[in-house]
Amino acid sequence: MMKSALKKQSSVLFVLLAMLLILALLPLQVFAQTDSENPDITVDSTDSTEGSSDNSTDTTTDPVVIDRIHGGYAFSDRTDLTVDEGGKYPLSTKTFGAASLQSVNGYRGGGMFGYVTVDNTFFTDADAFSVGFWTKFSLESAKAKSTIFRVNGKNGESVDLAFSTQGRSVLLVLTVKDASRTATCSYDVTNVLKAEESWIHFAFTYKKFGSASMVQLYVNGETAATSSSTAYVDLSALAPSVAAFQGVTVDELYITDIALDRTKITSMMTKPLGTFYALEQLEIEGGSSSGSGGSEEGPVEVYPYMWAAYLFEGTYNAGADFNQGAINAAVDNSCARIDTEPYGGAFGFGGTYGFGMVRREGTAPAYYLNLDSRLLRGQTAFSFSCWVYRDGTVAPNEECLLDLSGKGVLRFAPYAVSMDGKDVAYLEYTDSRGKIQHSSLGNGTLPSPMGEWVHYALTVSQEGLITVYMNGAAIAAFETGLSPADLDYSVCRLVTGTSSSDPTRTVLDEVYFCPEVLDAAEMRKIRYYGLSKYTTGILPDPGVDGGDKPGTGNSGDLAPSDIDIAEDSFSKVGSIINGFIGTTFDERVALGRDWNNGAEATATGGKLTTGVSSYGLSLDGSSFLRYPMGILDGANALTISLSYSWNGTTSATSRSQRLFDFSRKASSVSAPTAYIYLETGLGFGGLKFGMSDGVNSTYLTYDYNEIDVWTRVTVTVENGVATLYVNDQAVDSANTGVNIASICPNFCYIGRSGVKGDPMFKGAVDEIYISDSALPAEKVGIWCDGIAAAVNYTENEQADFWDSVIRIIIIVAVALVLAVIVILVVVLVKREKKPEIETPKPSPIRPEYFAPEEPTVLGPRSARRARMEAEVEDPDATVKFRRVRDESAEDPVGPDATTKFRKVDVDGE
Repeated sequence: MMKSALKKQSSVLFVLLAMLLILALLPLQVFAQTDSENPDITVDSTDSTEGSSDNSTDTTTDPVVIDRIHGGYAFSDRTDLTVDEGGKYPLSTKTFGAASLQSVNGYRGGGMFGYVTVDNTFFTDADAFSVGFWTKFSLESAKAKSTIFRVNGKNGESVDLAFSTQGRSVLLVLTVKDASRTATCSYDVTNVLKAEESWIHFAFTYKKFGSASMVQLYVNGETAATSSSTAYVDLSALAPSVAAFQGVTVDELYITDIALDRTKITSMMTKPLGTFYALEQLEIEGGSSSGSGGSEEGPVEVYPYMWAAYLFEGTYNAGADFNQGAINAAVDNSCARIDTEPYGGAFGFGGTYGFGMVRREGTAPAYYLNLDSRLLRGQTAFSFSCWVYRDGTVAPNEECLLDLSGKGVLRFAPYAVSMDGKDVAYLEYTDSRGKIQHSSLGNGTLPSPMGEWVHYALTVSQEGLITVYMNGAAIAAFETGLSPADLDYSVCRLVTGTSSSDPTRTVLDEVYFCPEVLDAAEMRKIRYYGLSKYTTGILPDPGVDGGDKPGTGNSGDLAPSDIDIAEDSFSKVGSIINGFIGTTFDERVALGRDWNNGAEATATGGKLTTGVSSYGLSLDGSSFLRYPMGILDGANALTISLSYSWNGTTSATSRSQRLFDFSRKASSVSAPTAYIYLETGLGFGGLKFGMSDGVNSTYLTYDYNEIDVWTRVTVTVENGVATLYVNDQAVDSANTGVNIASICPNFCYIGRSGVKGDPMFKGAVDEIYISDSALPAEKVGIWCDGIAAAVNYTENEQADFWDSVIRIIIIVAVALVLAVIVILVVVLVKREKKPEIETPKPSPIRPEYFAPEEPTVLGPRSARRARMEAEVEDPDATVKFRRVRDESAEDPVGPDATTKFRKVDVDGE
């Protein structure tokens, strides 16, 4: 029976234990279910079971490796100065002896001085190559030095980089020769070199494409000079006998067998060589390269540029692209720079009058101004404009203002005159059937005015629509049915087809190209304001009435507009950050509402577009977003982060645009005295972040110019360090002495500069985050998916923390309960299993008589006391009392009755 009871108690305990376990695990299951339903948490559901029946095909492919070679030499290993970063193309000193190569202090770390030979592989059968390096010269040492670097071919070819002294000037000259032809470009480095020895970055590129070649020279990352594309030098059969530096100081040497563009050259200069080499290696292994190499048999390479303008103002390089790009005009002996003031010229960079370009007398009809073919080659659309001045009398001519040829032709002759003096202006082009169409523009449509400036323009759309403009007005249109890309224009010239006997003088000025179709309003702006203002400012349309006053928009300061007056008033409205400002555009009725219910932004123009996660704000180059003043007053740290998609150009096709600008200034038209800004574009230079407190300034840059791609850019400043992030990667960082607490910006813009007239942003913005604290590096990437996702992630982190605490408490509580149950079970089991003590059976009591001298009568209590005393005297004795009846008493139950006891043995009867 005891065993049965024990079994029942154990069953009850086990049932209780099971119920407690279920109750303890239930909250954990709820947490797990909640996690699985949280869309912000990624669950890896990959089935790793062997023998899976999944028949899906693995589409992963190995990276495509580019057929390209490159070598980098940092000279950091002072015991072996010949080491290539990639370990494939070490330098050699065999030609000049090992003793001539010396280790010296370089631009970054170690450098080398002496004669050193590079691997001939880079220049063998060279269709293209690039060489870049840091070197050290003073003005005097440059005058005393001739050849810097030279490649000698076995068949008479050569590449020579050398100094040349002309009077007081020192030129850096690059000369490239094949067996019969020579191409040369040079740059005056007199003002670049200093009195003391200082570091300077030189680079040069060569590329052969089709029946032309291009040689370019770079100084400190900027395009210094370009040879004419028609100066055809063919190095495709080059077999070098030696390629060597001729006794100069060199650091961070990089050589490759493609022609790098200006962006890459600038990146090579600004980045440590190891970093630049690694990035190029990634492109090679990844199957892409932004260099301009390639063969003519492959796809036509489209050169990415926003615009090119030729103002002819440079005293040395008159054909320099005003956009500072790599597409300069080839100003050779057929042209001469001329002052346009005597002809009533209205445009000049920095002045009322400037310079133009005129044909020299005796020039062959086929040559005048040769332009870089990359302006139009492979482009799907383009616009062209220029000012033309013709003096003298109307004379017969077939002069083409724009002469393009490739797989097709396009000739624009707006002022051709027949032998009998009639206007025979024409447009000649290849149509969709591959035939040459000659369409008349004459009969009074385009008169041939003499003695005055005329503005001509032409646009070609992707669909093949050609529109002709004169003085800002569209006067003709033609359907060709072919995109410019189909015609692959490889030759681009201005003013051809006029013989030297033509007495008329033709002057060109303000030549402009861009790879998009401009409308009539933009053509009016170009004509009215001039290129120097048009390409650097957001300008109102002068309208048709303003179209007959060319040049009047070129002088005078920009006066405050109605928008400026409104901005001045808005700058007096203050606000503060409520932890952070988070601006999204998902609420159509409140575009600038702060997600965090703090400072709201005011949108001037702009419209909703597709954003990062929902809606974004589209800015068209004239619209912008404005935050109240005070949001960064006294901030000791800051974060400014936003997502943007850049269109690449503004309505004025600007070379650079302010993505954001937080400036302190007296009024909307005043120059900022302190600022925080981020600029995108920079010609071909990418992102630039700048900040200044009026005393100290700091700038960060990064070579990034992606168009129509959503990108997250973040800037943080904390503890004297400024860092620039693109998406979740830190791309540049620098120590800064800028006191951001003293900047106190009162003009806080997204999409607009703090400098009136500066380019404005064209594209879309979304998910703007502004804080007076700096995001840690590991947290920057969290905001790439948007503010709501980032905040939810932070809240989930906090929730996960408390969830973990609750789980720990539950587990501890369950453990304690289980421990208590186990203790109870053990105690009960031990108690049930305790051995039973048997009671001895009573023995017969032996009679024993008391023989006291005088009998003592004991009452019931005394009897019990006597028994207890007897037990105490002998605890093992068993006493038995027997009642003896007093026979002498007549009433034994009466009050006087007495009872006698006697002690007997337990074994007695």
